[in-house]
Amino acid sequence: MDDGNESGFSCSLVVLLALSVGAFLPESGPRQDRSIYRPETDHFMTPIFRLHQPRPPTTEDIARSHSKMPSTAANVDEAPDAPLTREALQPLRDDLDNLKREVDQLRHRCVSMHNLMKGMTPVLMDVVQTSAQAYNMGCSSGEVIPFVPVPCHQPDDTWVLPEMIGLPPLTNMQAISELSDKELRDYLQLYDITDRVEEPRWFKLAKLRTYIGCREPIPSR
Repeated sequence: MDDGNESGFSCSLVVLLALSVGAFLPESGPRQDRSIYRPETDHFMTPIFRLHQPRPPTTEDIARSHSKMPSTAANVDEAPDAPLTREALQPLRDDLDNLKREVDQLRHRCVSMHNLMKGMTPVLMDVVQTSAQAYNMGCSSGEVIPFVPVPCHQPDDTWVLPEMIGLPPLTNMQAISELSDKELRDYLQLYDITDRVEEPRWFKLAKLRTYIGCREPIPSR
């Protein structure tokens, strides 16, 4: 009996030692904490968390949704629970109708603003042209304070500067006097100034000078 007890005690001691030592041994594989979600390692949940953030609806989205409402309503009418579904969709239909009305109103306002600005364009161009002419009136001969270019109002409600079509700038009296005959004709045509063949050159220069606002006399030659 003593030998049996000693043998059983020895076995128990060996098992206890093995368990004690095993508690300090490293695990065979890395421990993963499943309580913490890691998108880069969880291949099942990653697609869900990688969805793009929702963007605000555009006008096209609203119009597309509104165009699909009749077909959706037809399908709802054929369903067994049509009344409940139709009642649930009614707020959405009302919201889409309100949005469509607001978009239409905004579109009409934009068109009205565009037409208003288009009607004001000639007036604004005339103001700019008159302002340039008035400025040049105070520049005397332009030697100290150069003349500013006078824009020309085109029939298509655009404006053009002389430099934009290759004409030399009229910064002072000397620049006006040094215009070639062709440049002078081009300036008279640009500003729609009457150009008669029988008129002398100095008279044509005087008309151009008066148009841009220069008040210094050009001597006749």
